[in-house]
Amino acid sequence: MRSQVRGAAALEIADRQNAHSGTLAARAIVEPFRLVKREVEVNRQILSFTISHDNRIVRIYGHYPVIKGNDIEFYRHPIHEISFAALDAKEKMDGILLYEERVRVLDAYTSQKTFARL
Repeated sequence: MRSQVRGAAALEIADRQNAHSGTLAARAIVEPFRLVKREVEVNRQILSFTISHDNRIVRIYGHYPVIKGNDIEFYRHPIHEISFAALDAKEKMDGILLYEERVRVLDAYTSQKTFARL
């Protein structure tokens, strides 16, 4: 899992940097599976998560490979976006706690599932 924090104007830059980091992480998982001819197990499976945020918005993406023969293409799927600007004070605190909980869940999920595959 990768997280990138930027100022309000640079959220798109953080998204692009996270897309790159998420692709590298997914590729690092795919390559060992290709070496042992088991790439079908990770094809079209989310292998890495990234979180981009600023002081108003949190974006969570999942990154996955699409394997076609010898070609591999990597994609990202938007999982969730939270906008703190539209929330009142209680909802903002709940949103922050929810965000922290999601980070813990995603971290535990990806660690357990990835290590089980390896």
